[in-house]
Amino acid sequence: MLVLRVLLGVTIGADYPIASSLLAEFAPRRSRPRLIGLQTIMWSAGNATAYLVGDALLRLGPDAWRWILVSPAVPALALAFLRAGTPESPAGC
Repeated sequence: MLVLRVLLGVTIGADYPIASSLLAEFAPRRSRPRLIGLQTIMWSAGNATAYLVGDALLRLGPDAWRWILVSPAVPALALAFLRAGTPESPAGC
């Protein structure tokens, strides 16, 4: 479980620059500044939401830690599904 938590932390940490790079490469030029700003706002909203969800899950009792531990899987699966069709970066060719 420790290895999976460390892997999750590394993956989330890597997602910040990767998401910005993908957005900068594939967003239309006219919308790029607005979308990158919105991305930053959404990260902050996600942090606040994570806090609120964690606080709500704490009320489940002594086994709440299990639900808190598994809760990041929901947005991770949604993100994996939404990014499934993302093309590879042309810079890597």
